[in-house]
Amino acid sequence: MTCLVVQTGFLLWTGRGWNADCTAFWQRGFDAVCNSQHPADPYIWLHLGFGAALAVFFATIRPNWPRADILLLVIFCAAVWEIVENTPLVIGLFTYDGQETMGYSGDSLPNSLMDSAAASIGALGAFMLPRRLALSLVVMIELSVSLAIGDGYLIGLLRTTGII
Repeated sequence: MTCLVVQTGFLLWTGRGWNADCTAFWQRGFDAVCNSQHPADPYIWLHLGFGAALAVFFATIRPNWPRADILLLVIFCAAVWEIVENTPLVIGLFTYDGQETMGYSGDSLPNSLMDSAAASIGALGAFMLPRRLALSLVVMIELSVSLAIGDGYLIGLLRTTGII
């Protein structure tokens, strides 16, 4: 709970709010005005995969750790990512051509908290699957989201580094 309280406090301190203008639960397509403002959007799948990948990684490097400890570490990492993702520096990194941010101006509070919840659910899912299958699903999620919306972790990395 402490991680989520700190995450919420940071987001409120930086001016993130509930964004009542984007009231639907799910953002179906790309909408520059409401990008990352709904509680759930296509990026939630990436956070689900992020949590699963972290759980597999931590379980691999610390095979004797209890799953509860690994889950807490995933929640901590998800909260840290949500804080970092919503800093002006990282929001600026998503400005690909000097002006266009693909509509991204940071996450709303519900979106950020749902992203952290998705990472936790991804970790719990990874605990129930063989590691290779969990990682295969992570790759499939990345590919599916990238094809569906033209954005994802790999595409975002390539854009921020100027490769594409």
